[in-house]
Amino acid sequence: MSEIDINLILNTFLFSIGFMKNVIFLDIDGVLQPINSRDRFEHDADALKKRFSEELDPVLATVHPLDVGAVYCDWHKPSVEYLRTLCIDHQASIVISSNWRFYQTFEQLLGLFHIHQLHHYVKDVTIDITGKRALEIKEFLDRHPEIENFVIFDDLNFNGMTELFPEQFILCRDRISEQDFLKAAGILSGSAIG
Repeated sequence: MSEIDINLILNTFLFSIGFMKNVIFLDIDGVLQPINSRDRFEHDADALKKRFSEELDPVLATVHPLDVGAVYCDWHKPSVEYLRTLCIDHQASIVISSNWRFYQTFEQLLGLFHIHQLHHYVKDVTIDITGKRALEIKEFLDRHPEIENFVIFDDLNFNGMTELFPEQFILCRDRISEQDFLKAAGILSGSAIG
């Protein structure tokens, strides 16, 4: 059995019991989905929705077709792979801090992440504190003292994010770059690199 197989088995077990030692707080727009990406409009979003609701998760039948299309067509594939690698290599859970949590139920978010086989890693969403994302993340951390390492991927510096989380906040420039990925890997391994 390879090291990757062992990590995958360990991750699956840890995630199944809700264990969150390493966490990725994730914005979506400007992180996974480049702001100007519009490929979804070149595809039949209704057909994609039907296909994925039948093949992957029936909850996707309740999601707007353009949201399904955005996830499938517009999410930046290398960013998705960086995220997957961080989750696998560092046994990291994803907590959604994106505004997408306001427009989709948690089950719908899981369905959308299922399109890229990331649903197993999504564990929760932050609460809403009237647009104060840094405080929303702080509140989540206060409720979960078991979290040892965390990173925040966002394309905006919300309400003092750099002041509250100077080491963990990674300001993305329209996607997760290789530099962002390497910094996150260092943080999640407990040996942050600049």
